[in-house]
Amino acid sequence: MCGCGGNKIPDPLDSGDGSSADAGADDAGADDADADDADADDDSGSGEDSGGPPADSDGDGIPDSVEGDGDTDGDGIPDYLDDDSDGDGIPDSVEGDGDTDGDGIPDYLDDDSDGDGIPDSVEGTGDADEDGIPDYLDDDSDGDGIPDSVEGVVDTDEDGIPDYLDDDSDGDGLSDEVEGSEDTDGDETPDYLDTDSDDDGVDDSVELDSDTDGDGVPDYLDADDDGDGLTEAEGDCDDTDGGRYPGAVEVAGDGVDNNCINDAPTIEEIAFSPDPAFAADALNLVYTVDDPDGDATTETILWAVDGAVLSVTGTTLDEASFARDQEVTATVVAFDAGGLLSEPAVVSLTISNTPPSAPEVSVSPEAPASGMDPIVCAVDVDASDADGDEVTYVISWTREGEAFTEATTTLIEGDTVPADLVSAEETWECSVAANDGTDTGASASASVLTVRGPEWYDTPGTYTFVVPVGVEFMTVKAWGAGGGSSWNSASGGGGGFGQGTLSVTTGETYIVVVGGGGGGSPSCGSGSGAGSPGGGGAGNNNCRTHPPSGNGGGGGGYSGVFIHSETQSNARVIGGGGGGGARSAGAGGGLEGEAAATVSGFSTHGHGGTQTAGGSPGNWGSHAGGAGSALQGGNGIGSSLLGSGGGGGGYYGGGAGGIYLAGHSGAGGGGSGFAWGIDTSLEQGSRADPANTSDEHYLGSAAVGGTARSNGGPGLVVLIY
Repeated sequence: MCGCGGNKIPDPLDSGDGSSADAGADDAGADDADADDADADDDSGSGEDSGGPPADSDGDGIPDSVEGDGDTDGDGIPDYLDDDSDGDGIPDSVEGDGDTDGDGIPDYLDDDSDGDGIPDSVEGTGDADEDGIPDYLDDDSDGDGIPDSVEGVVDTDEDGIPDYLDDDSDGDGLSDEVEGSEDTDGDETPDYLDTDSDDDGVDDSVELDSDTDGDGVPDYLDADDDGDGLTEAEGDCDDTDGGRYPGAVEVAGDGVDNNCINDAPTIEEIAFSPDPAFAADALNLVYTVDDPDGDATTETILWAVDGAVLSVTGTTLDEASFARDQEVTATVVAFDAGGLLSEPAVVSLTISNTPPSAPEVSVSPEAPASGMDPIVCAVDVDASDADGDEVTYVISWTREGEAFTEATTTLIEGDTVPADLVSAEETWECSVAANDGTDTGASASASVLTVRGPEWYDTPGTYTFVVPVGVEFMTVKAWGAGGGSSWNSASGGGGGFGQGTLSVTTGETYIVVVGGGGGGSPSCGSGSGAGSPGGGGAGNNNCRTHPPSGNGGGGGGYSGVFIHSETQSNARVIGGGGGGGARSAGAGGGLEGEAAATVSGFSTHGHGGTQTAGGSPGNWGSHAGGAGSALQGGNGIGSSLLGSGGGGGGYYGGGAGGIYLAGHSGAGGGGSGFAWGIDTSLEQGSRADPANTSDEHYLGSAAVGGTARSNGGPGLVVLIY
């Protein structure tokens, strides 16, 4: 027997044994399934609680009597207790017992409440078109005017949105609402799913809803967009341009295919860059392609060197691919999208000789002195030749911007300007270019400004020198004159050396004195002259023909430079003169004049001048020579039998020799030197040898003591500024 009340729905609290509680009383301690106060059955057995609402065990707003004890979704829960009786994910309380699609199945039991063919479980309770109707009840969920039942759950454009929710189901840029479900081209695909709705060969996404020909039909539905009477399917090559169609007049050179007939491209202005090209250049191919129809083109390039085809296909051929004198050829063919080929275009050139680079050059010395220094042009870094050719050099000179053609050769032909052609304050420039046997390359240049060279004063005399404009310092070098030789060929003393660098002023006057060599004794009874100018003392010669006899030579004059006038106080640089010879050698002048040599212990020799006093004379008894003094050497003495040598001139002159009646005559002493300014130097001669003969400015026989009855060598002054 069913434990049911009058509604025939089993109460899960019923005992199930066929018995029931007393009439009007609830089962002890038990409530109904939906926790209301009505008993599952009443005393009358009518199936309803007397006076209460209908039973709704699951509280979904639908009476148990309506839901019944069936299990629509087969989930093991009877519908009257199941809050989602049809298992579509939408509560019965939301769906209710209405019948939206009128199919006789209430919505809470209907798995497709709106009858659009899309399950409620798919559509859900969202509102895609925001029209206030949930999608599971909305027959057009996306509001595009096309029913969901037509669009379905497919995803035509594969964008992850099913068509019934996609406002552009075919993804062509036109909304489904615009395109609609019509089938314009009759291909059985509705426009909203058709990517070429008018079947004109142009996608709707290209045409869109513009109206090119203004005929009121949007292009995506207009098979003849430009209104020229032809569709693209009928050969119109541009349905957006009414001027382009088969039969139109072709306009040459406009890059547009007017008549819809493909024309072959042509290659224009083909050339190489650079031209000429050298072995170190990468070679670029430059060309232009003209396609009468405006089609995009592709080019094929073929390179060859001396006829041998290369694997290079680009527009650049690197320099490693060729060498000088090789012929490079490039051939270009263009083809368009329609496959038409141009005529081949060919360009070629022969790789030119690369001239050598410029060398790096210099000239020396840095400040060549006029009349003294040759100017030499040298290649410091050789030129390079990209072709590996051996190079020679071509040198040219200019003097003060004018061509000079008298160069001589030291190492490279024409690399030297002789010293005697160099004057002061001239700009000399050498230019050197390399030649590889074919071409001469760029030249490199170097220049130098000459300075005024030393001025040599090598002839005895007194000279005036005025400081030139712009000269601030002047170096003076002075060699005193040599003493003369005696009649018996005793040598005179060599001259001393003095040097100093003076601070000078433009226009200042200096006196230059070049000492004269002391006189020799050419014959018995002849006198020996004093070295003049320069204060050399005279020698004395009274013959005696048998040894030990002696007859004196004259002392050499000093050489030097004085400011304003020739006085000792105005002296700036002096080289002392050598003493005159007698039987014993005369002494050379220097810092301190050298004393003459003694003979057999007799003090007949003259003494050298010092920085403070003249040299004392040789003296034996009453036969003493003359003493030296400021700027003057002492004169020799004579007797009836003998004569002595004169002293050399100097800052202080040397003393003359004395005589001894037994046959000994003395030689003169050397004069002292003097130096003023900076970088000063004083050197003494050594007997007949002058001082400092290794100096670059010394001249051959200057300041040499006389020999074999000859005069002493003249003095020498050199001015360097």
